[in-house]
Amino acid sequence: MKTGGNRDQKGVWQRVAPCLFRYRESGYYAVVRRSGKIVRKSLETDRLEVAKRKLRDFQNEVEKVGVDAHSRKFGEVIEDFVSSRTGAPATLGRYSDIAKRIKTSWPEGVKQYVRNVDLRQCSTWLKQFNDQVASYNLARQWLVMFFNYCIGNNYITRPPFDRMTLKPKKRIKPIRNAPSEEEFNAIINAIREQPFTDHAQDTGDLVEFMGLAGVGQAECAGLRWQHVSLSTDKLTLFRVKTKTAYTIPLYPKVRPLIERLKELAVDADPSATIFKVRDPKKALAAACRRLSFPDFSPRSLRRMFIIRAIEKGVPIKTIAEWQGHVDGGVLILSAYSNIINGKTNAEAAKLLA
Repeated sequence: MKTGGNRDQKGVWQRVAPCLFRYRESGYYAVVRRSGKIVRKSLETDRLEVAKRKLRDFQNEVEKVGVDAHSRKFGEVIEDFVSSRTGAPATLGRYSDIAKRIKTSWPEGVKQYVRNVDLRQCSTWLKQFNDQVASYNLARQWLVMFFNYCIGNNYITRPPFDRMTLKPKKRIKPIRNAPSEEEFNAIINAIREQPFTDHAQDTGDLVEFMGLAGVGQAECAGLRWQHVSLSTDKLTLFRVKTKTAYTIPLYPKVRPLIERLKELAVDADPSATIFKVRDPKKALAAACRRLSFPDFSPRSLRRMFIIRAIEKGVPIKTIAEWQGHVDGGVLILSAYSNIINGKTNAEAAKLLA
């Protein structure tokens, strides 16, 4: 699309119908005047009937959106979109990384009008992620949110693709390991017995708490003494991903650890954090290597807690609440269906004994 004065030179532009011109042999163009400005757009066809239909669509779009909104450049809107995002620092970092990648590798560049971005450009750009399912889906979702932002700001009236024309890729369900209770205890001991580090005990405490309470790193990093109530057996946590606070019981296996840490921090300020170590990844990985265990991650500890709760018969909805989920257990039912089905089958088999 172009805006500007009259360039309808004889022999170059041929008027076919009101607002419809043919430019030499290159096809039909819409030429619309709106708010004192002339807006030109290639209709990308050399068939008159198709051109007339596209002209009507374009006139309706200009009427609804306006010339100024139509004149927004792709790169400019990307900057506005990224700056409007909110969320965790890691999430914002991913938004920014994708924006930078678009600016350097978009097929038609980012100096074009945002309304000219089409399905072909989106599909071509996403091909670089074809072998990376998670990256492909993340980049595709970025585009979905971007074009929804454009629609909300009247830069465009409809997105260049939908779920049917550019489908998300199906992820191969990975095998997610979780330590057994014996492996978990061995890992904690291996971390605490490290002789050449001055934070072995602190790291062991963190790993033990994460496994026994089913809590992630971000929640542990924000846990303070003022969030612990020994009198009511409750812990208040803050889930960074959803920016919501939630409460869990002070489980019987967790209480001795919290009481021991409280004794060591008897004069600690209520606003002081409980754990001195924030990231146990390296210590956990090293312990797993020394013990010849699978490469368990911090997420494996949370998984261990959830599996144990399912096997003990804790209702799925309750487990979801303990994890700070607000979906009533839908995510857990999906992610742990094999564990749930196995338990159900085992119980059903007992009825036939």
